[in-house]
Formats: sequence, structure tokens, C-alpha cells
Amino acid sequence: MRPNNITYIFAAVVMVVSLTPTAKACSCMDSGPPCQAYWPASAVFTGQVIEVTTFISDQENFRGYPQKLIRFAVSQTFRGVSGMTVEAITGNGGGDCGYPFKVGQSYLVYAYSDQKSGKLHASICSRTRLLSEASEDLEYLQNLTRGQGGGTILGAVGSSRRVKSGSPYQPPRPLPNVRVTAEGSRGSFDVLTDDKGEYRLAGLFPGAYKVRITPPEGLWVMDGERKMEIQDRGCAFARFTLLPRTSLSGKVLDENGEPASKIMIDLVPSDQIGERYQKDNLFVEADDNGRFEFNAIPPGEYFLGIRLSRLARSTFLIREPFIRVHKTSRKPKQLRSARG
Repeated sequence: MRPNNITYIFAAVVMVVSLTPTAKACSCMDSGPPCQAYWPASAVFTGQVIEVTTFISDQENFRGYPQKLIRFAVSQTFRGVSGMTVEAITGNGGGDCGYPFKVGQSYLVYAYSDQKSGKLHASICSRTRLLSEASEDLEYLQNLTRGQGGGTILGAVGSSRRVKSGSPYQPPRPLPNVRVTAEGSRGSFDVLTDDKGEYRLAGLFPGAYKVRITPPEGLWVMDGERKMEIQDRGCAFARFTLLPRTSLSGKVLDENGEPASKIMIDLVPSDQIGERYQKDNLFVEADDNGRFEFNAIPPGEYFLGIRLSRLARSTFLIREPFIRVHKTSRKPKQLRSARG
């Protein structure tokens, strides 16, 4: 029976996951420019590496994994360091985000204190870098107490196009004249992006802001509002990438004509409908009223349905499931489904 087969497959997956050691993988968010990276760091300093020691970690998240203890001779302190030497822990390299410190080399280090042990940690996810490559950082750090006060919100806006797997990467194209609004407790502030798609709002009062953009006609952004906080003489960076508003929206009704809510709906390229791994399938969940919307769909031909998988029988059959999407398509549809 089909349900039993699904149960056995799920059980096998659970057993494999349970018996396989946890693998560490490094995933980083952009730390932003120096005026953003400085403020959350526990320690910022320049120094030369004088010793590297490998040890097996006993910390909860890295227990049993090799890590490195780096000892620095401090040259200049900007935050959080008081002695002539300081130690920081980093990963062994590879997938654990470890920074490849080398004895004898000098670095600008952004380190973060572990909440439980209080020890400093440094990684490739921060703005830590060779001292010879840190001119932008040093200019900001050495002039931190000088000049005009206030915070800055800056960033860039570009347009891109979602493509299918295997297509060559195309960097976002800068978008000029896009309105960016920063709303805080002291009011709202607007600016238009320049010819490079960049924007900058300076002299802002420190505090929390909501930053949003107004997409030009025909473009869509998934995350059009960001929450951020800025310090006096600090900054926050936000990049927005807009996509063509090729959309498909509709409503799912059950066999009684009532909204079919909270159902996952698939949009699968027609040439992948029978494949075991559907690399380019899109999916959304219908809301309480059975309404759904797909956005930024790559041009192509698709099947629309529910549980459109080679391994699972569909629970609903949707009429008119074949969809052709053009570069500027916006297709509203009301779909009726029946149990199957």
C-alpha cells in the first residue's frame, strides 16, 4: 500500500540521520562595513600572532571537535582588550568558520565573547582580516571619536532575475532612483538611490529604525522592510534585491466549493514533473481563505498542483494545472480541487 511505503521511507531516513555524526557547516551573514561591525564586537584590536595551539573542544556546540587557541601580541586596542597579550579561539578551518591565523602575521581582529565561558572567539564571519588589508577599518576606528555625530543607514538596491538550476550567475543590476525610507521614533527620512543603486542617510538619531523601499512598477521584493538599530557614529547596512513581478495567484476550493486553507501548493517545471529530485520546484501555502500567490517565477512551462512529487500520490487534483509563464506574466486563477 502506498501509505506504508511512505512510512518505511521516513523511518529509514530517521535512522540514517540518527546514526550519522553531526557535520559542522559554516554559514555567515555579511558583517557589513566597519561602522556596523564594530558595535556588536566584544573586542576589536590589532596584533601579531605569537602562538597557535590546537585542542579538542569541550564546549556544548563544538564538543569533540578540534579548535585553535590563538595568542596575540596586542599592538593597538579599540575595544575590549586591556593587556599586552590576548587569546582568542577559532575553528580548525573548513566548515567550522575558523579563521586561518598564521604565526608571525599581523591582523585586525573583531572578536566576540562566549556568553557562558567569557572567552573570545574569532571567525571568518567577522571583518577580521590581515592588517595590510584593513585600511578602511583603521580609518573608521582611528577617527571614531572625531567628526560629526549621529548614525548612518546605507546600502544598495539592485534587480536580478530568478533562474533555474545550472544557469550562469548574473549579479544584480544597480537600480537608480528607488525611494528608500527609514522610519524611527523621531520621524521618517527618505532618499533616492544614486546611479550606482546606492543610498545613504546620515546624521540620524541613534535608535531603532524600519527601513523599506518602494519597488518600481513591474518589480517585486520578498523582504521589503528591515528592522535595524544604529549607534551614535555607527551605521547599519541593508541591501535589497528586486525581482521581476512574474506572478501567479489564485484560490483553492475543496469539493464543496469551500476555501481549502493551509495547503502547500507546488509549481513544478513540466520537464521535471517525473524526476526524483525536482530542483526548481516552487511552493507556497494557501492562507485561511485558500488564496495563494507565487512571485518572481522564471519563464517556462509548469504544472500546478498539490504534492506534485514522484514519490507521493496527490491528495488533490486541480483542473487546468498546466501553466505557461512569460517574462511579464501575471496570471490570476481560481482553481477548484477534488479529493483524489
